[in-house]
Amino acid sequence: DADVMVIGDDLDARKATIELTNAMPGLRAVEVGSLALAGAVEAFTGVCISVNIRHRAHTYVKLAGLL
Repeated sequence: DADVMVIGDDLDARKATIELTNAMPGLRAVEVGSLALAGAVEAFTGVCISVNIRHRAHTYVKLAGLL
């Protein structure tokens, strides 16, 4: 039941990635925008990994408020 943030500068590639992600049970693709945001998304991924290591957990991201 996790959200997958999809970024990229190629609109067709983003659309294909969104379709593939949404076809996987328990995942929801969220289109974020261009590759200019890649650094921020990668940094947040590092935070998530750190939380999982520190708490010996398997957490995931779920963006609240989206339909």
